[in-house]
Amino acid sequence: MLRLWIIWMVLAGAMFGQATTVFIVRHAEKLSEAPDALLSDKGKARAECLARTLADANIGAIYVSELQRTQQTAAPIAQARGVKPQVVPVHETAALVSDIKAERGHNVLVVNHGNTIPEIVRQLGAGEVQPMPSPEYDRMIVVEINGGKAEPQITLHYCLE
Repeated sequence: MLRLWIIWMVLAGAMFGQATTVFIVRHAEKLSEAPDALLSDKGKARAECLARTLADANIGAIYVSELQRTQQTAAPIAQARGVKPQVVPVHETAALVSDIKAERGHNVLVVNHGNTIPEIVRQLGAGEVQPMPSPEYDRMIVVEINGGKAEPQITLHYCLE
């Protein structure tokens, strides 16, 4: 059902011009609390599941932070789509949002951190979301940008156990 909704969002964007659909997720589960922790086996499985979930979303751009766990989360879909993830440092939210808004007509995946995602959504102009606490790795926020204006976001849950 989630994949059908994603396909509908992509087709709707194509029908109405230069719409950009932005899929925003927190990195998958990590091995430890180390500052640049790698993904755990569970996190690697979630990253693969994310790639399957967004397989039909025609992702044309991927943005990650400098931390390995975001890059590892995006790696399966990046490889499947042949898209090189763009690294934007975690605290450069304004630069990230500017880059996303420049992706007119493309579908974008953003893999970031639970505490930074609310600010990304806010700066996109799509309202407020709560931070993602440590055990929450399955929330996907979808924002539609059309004509430079962000539509209110939709929150989904993906790859539930």
